Amino acid sequence: MHTSWRLRSIFLIGLAFSGCQPTPGGGGGGGGGGGGTADDAGPSADAGRVGDGGGPLPEGTTGLGRRVLRRLAHEEYVRSIHDLLGLEVDAAAAFAADPIVDGFANHAGQLRVSALLVDQYRSTAEALAAEADLARILPCAGETGACARRFVREFGLRVIRRPLTEEEAARYDALFDAVVAEEGFAAGIRLVLGALLQSPHFLYRTELGRQAGAVFVLTPYEIATALSYLFWRTTPDPELLAHAADGTLLDPAVRAAQVERLLNDDRTTATARAFVTGWLGLERLPQVNRDPGTYPTLTPELRTAMAAETADLVTALWEGQGTLADLLLSSRPYAPLAEHYAEDPAGARVGILGHASVLTTYALPRTSSPIHRGLMVRERLLCQDLPPPPSNLDTSPPPVDPSLSTRERYAQHASRGACVGCHQLIDPIGFVFEHFDGIGRYRTLDGEHPIDASGRIVGTRASNGDVDGLPALAAHLAASPEVAACYALEWLRYGTGGAETLGDPAADAARLAAALAATDGVLTAPLVALVDQPHFTERLGEPGERDVPGAELTPDAPGMMPEQPEVPDPPDLPDPPGPVGAVLVLEEASRWATGYCANGKASNPTADPLTWTVEADIEGTINNLWNAVSDANTGHVQFSGMPYNAVIGPGQAADFGFCATLP
Repeated sequence: MHTSWRLRSIFLIGLAFSGCQPTPGGGGGGGGGGGGTADDAGPSADAGRVGDGGGPLPEGTTGLGRRVLRRLAHEEYVRSIHDLLGLEVDAAAAFAADPIVDGFANHAGQLRVSALLVDQYRSTAEALAAEADLARILPCAGETGACARRFVREFGLRVIRRPLTEEEAARYDALFDAVVAEEGFAAGIRLVLGALLQSPHFLYRTELGRQAGAVFVLTPYEIATALSYLFWRTTPDPELLAHAADGTLLDPAVRAAQVERLLNDDRTTATARAFVTGWLGLERLPQVNRDPGTYPTLTPELRTAMAAETADLVTALWEGQGTLADLLLSSRPYAPLAEHYAEDPAGARVGILGHASVLTTYALPRTSSPIHRGLMVRERLLCQDLPPPPSNLDTSPPPVDPSLSTRERYAQHASRGACVGCHQLIDPIGFVFEHFDGIGRYRTLDGEHPIDASGRIVGTRASNGDVDGLPALAAHLAASPEVAACYALEWLRYGTGGAETLGDPAADAARLAAALAATDGVLTAPLVALVDQPHFTERLGEPGERDVPGAELTPDAPGMMPEQPEVPDPPDLPDPPGPVGAVLVLEEASRWATGYCANGKASNPTADPLTWTVEADIEGTINNLWNAVSDANTGHVQFSGMPYNAVIGPGQAADFGFCATLP
């Protein structure tokens, strides 16, 4: 009889996460990454964060953050699959969209795993496993058991970004063995690959570490993973894994050399472009609504050119050691938009705030929008989040009145009593952009009204002042220490997946801002400085917490990696066994703090009708069983069919299921 765990391997192979003691219902357990919980099939906002007990912290550790699991954002998943398998995944088509928090789609506390996403992970993993070029990923030639075991350990390391424990490897070996005799070598490898791609150890990045005195220090493999996803948004390359294997990534000098290598790579430039897009909210550019009668030239091609101009500027400055001031003040010609900018007088359009991408994103369907543009500067460049308007307040824009300019209409709108407090912080900044219409073209008239682009910044600590026109605003912001601090804070949020996971986010943000100031504002400085923060390698835990799974296979210090024994080659695959029984596929459907439910499928792989019986090791105690009978309710359980489904035809299957109570 075969016992093919298939989908349940997601959970069984991931159970080692339970040693890290996640919060109840959270993503720290085996079901969090690939299988979910009863509530939402994934971690809650606080799930996976370990060591937040509220007790006194050890001396000298108050600035450290918590241990955390971070689900791969979809962009990280896509890039990882490309680097592992050479295959492309259309994330928009394959997965429910990731939530965007503070402009970024990698917020650790919000990357939950819904029941829908569980199914999408499963179907995507199975499709990728079926499509994968095995010659690309197999470490050896020959369809032997020895090659399969090498694949489990060597490619498994690349997928889960650390060595597999022997227990984990044995489970994958068993998965291969369960099908190879009947379905062949390639089918066994593809089944293992599909299981690896659904493992929580692939879907989640661990930042848990192993205990070293009062703190947990990230393992070299966790540091390699953190570096790679921070700079490249993908899985570690062979060089990073090599430095993890010998422990040298624990050496600050080696980390610094790797940071330099990662930084000077096109993949980091792509990360910088993605960061700026999220920071300024430009991911909405392709979808923002514009009236085609008012703006007939705003074609999809023009929107693409707008985005490309911003990407071109970020690329040039990032790779040329440009500064934050350069980003706000540079005038870099971009030929594809020459016609769109044809009415510009000299010097009227400067820096990224003058890009049509920004001006189009922050406007209304038929007009400009001082509110949207002023709020963008206030929240995204000064990091001053304003409260939402009262729920009973009419927030619709003032109606178009040809007898009034946009400035006059908004001045009337903002004069209402409940509106004044916020609008005095927003509108005077937004009026500075009035020389640019709803798709970023320069204009001297607003209808029949001359443009008044004077404005004012108030309500800040160090950035107040009167400005007139975009060039003056850009220069004012370029000299603002608050804008510099905001840029550094945004990198902290992006790099840590949400700064609230830190022990002292204000201190970390200040250190990044200091690093930016020390380089006179070089754009790359906060990203590089992130690696030097204590939080990057050390975390706080609680008494009794265990080390990250696989920590025993990683070195404690540079040069201290113990010699690992070679995995002995098993004998060649045996001849197929005699009579074959039913094959079991057991999938956990939901899990909660005190129990779980699972669905089973008993399949007939033979050419004859089969009275089915299957066996499985059951966690907990079965309290409800349907479409089958069992000889026990816990431990090693044998399931058989009911009178109506006891016999299954060739290639057919019988479905059953159960729920169980956990101790």
